[in-house]
Amino acid sequence: APAPSPPPAAAPAPPPVPRPPAPVFLYVEWDSPGRAQIEALLRERGIDYKVFAIDDDEPMKEFVARTPTRKAPVLFIGGDPIGGLAEVEALSEDELRRRVFGPPTAVGPRGR
Repeated sequence: APAPSPPPAAAPAPPPVPRPPAPVFLYVEWDSPGRAQIEALLRERGIDYKVFAIDDDEPMKEFVARTPTRKAPVLFIGGDPIGGLAEVEALSEDELRRRVFGPPTAVGPRGR
């Protein structure tokens, strides 16, 4: 009887597909302390965001009052409340980018 043939080699795994960036929303009032610094930090790190002014929006003010910082400005990434200026500044650039863009994808062989 002929020798059994070896099993076919497994196809290589497809490369990971980057996910779309998580939405980044900044809820502010006109006099929100730290708003300008948060916006500058996001711009410096190449993160697109949308600002929502809540000055005349009582339901949104109530929503923001239920976040951990309880006042504007408050930054959300992908629906998760990050907080105000102190909390945003406490995130490393890598952590902020990971929360927005997902984990880094491998570009080539390890070590490159």
